[in-house]
Amino acid sequence: MAKRRFFLSFILIIFIILIVCAGTFFALYKVGVVNISEETINEFHTKRTNISALKENVGKLEKEAKRNWEFRRGEKEEINLHTLYYLNTRLALYKIEKGRLPDLIELMLYLDPIPREIFSGDNSIHLSKNNFGGWYYNRDDEKIEANIEVSK
Repeated sequence: MAKRRFFLSFILIIFIILIVCAGTFFALYKVGVVNISEETINEFHTKRTNISALKENVGKLEKEAKRNWEFRRGEKEEINLHTLYYLNTRLALYKIEKGRLPDLIELMLYLDPIPREIFSGDNSIHLSKNNFGGWYYNRDDEKIEANIEVSK
């Protein structure tokens, strides 16, 4: 209860100080001690207009960047599909040659050099789907997948 009373008293004091400061500024402005010239006001409006123009330009640039990302994302997805086709073909060839699936180290040696996953830039192979980038080797489904989720 005492903490609440202290808090309310503190808020009341701050409120009174703000009212006194605002009243003092207004009184000084009316008397002419604080002088805001027409030139200062015009300069303020000009800067505010410039800021609005800059915000519009930033908005246009963000839209353009999003369009470029959409275009590049389509290209990157196509590259990833080709790379996955290559990796899974190599995995199938290993299975045909040896009659079994490789373990992780055998797979890494067989695929050397391992191509990079295009969205993450990583060429590591993981045994679990963890979205860290690179590739995910799924022995149960006998395939390799991208180890990253690309948001649409």
